[in-house]
Amino acid sequence: MAALIGLDLASVREVCDRASTASEQVVPANLNGPGQIVVAGHTGAVRRAVELAREGGASLSVELKVSAPFHCPLMQPARDGMAKVLEPLAIGPLRFGVIANATAELNRDSARVVPLLLEQITSAVRWEESMATLGGLGVDLAIEFGCGRVLAGLMRRINRNLKVLACEDLKSFKTAADALKGA
Repeated sequence: MAALIGLDLASVREVCDRASTASEQVVPANLNGPGQIVVAGHTGAVRRAVELAREGGASLSVELKVSAPFHCPLMQPARDGMAKVLEPLAIGPLRFGVIANATAELNRDSARVVPLLLEQITSAVRWEESMATLGGLGVDLAIEFGCGRVLAGLMRRINRNLKVLACEDLKSFKTAADALKGA
């Protein structure tokens, strides 16, 4: 995987097409925000994409140290393995909708939960579009769970009107809980 900063999606797709060969492919994998796209694929194709992006005017183009080429067709074996785990599950009626990474659409249908989870393994994460969907639903406060504030940073570039609270320790969890009480 590699992060390509400073190119739009059409330019990244062109870079991926030029970097791919009959035996090695690279595709957009994380559409994170304006000018920030991560690509994934075979190592050789990813390295060629990094160089082509630099030549094409990317402000930053760097390989990421990851254990696999996530969110691309090369993850099909993982998808097949997860299908065996997820497909037997009985999903009850949903109490609230969830925006699916692979479609950037709100899902309220319990029958679509497993197919959408499987799809996100081999499909690009449409984060920027997903957050636009969230904002379009009138949401103005979100919570990011985990270490760091990467998603909050992306949101500032996508929609400054949607505030993101980071929950990474007890203190920040209490702050978020207090904010939700007042919402």
